[in-house]
Amino acid sequence: MLGLLYRFGGIYLDTDVIVLKSFAKRRNVIGAQSVDPDTKTWSRLNNAVMIFDKGHPLVYKFIEEFSRTFDGNKWGHMKSFL
Repeated sequence: MLGLLYRFGGIYLDTDVIVLKSFAKRRNVIGAQSVDPDTKTWSRLNNAVMIFDKGHPLVYKFIEEFSRTFDGNKWGHMKSFL
């Protein structure tokens, strides 16, 4: 999936995502998992929603991280830790 997003660009959504608003004005964005209650800043990314241009360097970094850390023997380890 990351390879296709890097090569062609576009939108990736997990199958359990419910879209309520248009993505038309969004470019090069990724979802956020949680907000730090004290600083009100995003503290962890979530790859359930990703919108990137073709060849975006951040997607390439995700591919590198996934390749470096993947362990098929661990449940839930089919994605990179963002």
